[in-house]
Amino acid sequence: AIIYGKGFDSTMINLDEKLIYSYFRKPGFMSRLFSLEIAGKKHRVLPRAMQFHPVTDKIEHIDFVYVPEGAEIKVSVPVHFLNEDKCI
Repeated sequence: AIIYGKGFDSTMINLDEKLIYSYFRKPGFMSRLFSLEIAGKKHRVLPRAMQFHPVTDKIEHIDFVYVPEGAEIKVSVPVHFLNEDKCI
């Protein structure tokens, strides 16, 4: 993966595959703010883009954008309606 953003030097990182898949399988992965620790320092990041293997559909790469303290961000939030067919 890579982390990049304004005021942040682009940094390549390796991620634990099982841990990433545990988060990826949950709804809202692309709109979730993560805290990644690099060299003892925590950085807030947001997933921006992902690349998948064309045959196996395994995650090959993730782009994270650095989110500085106090920054305003816009994200898409998925909304799922429950029991919509029973509602008038």
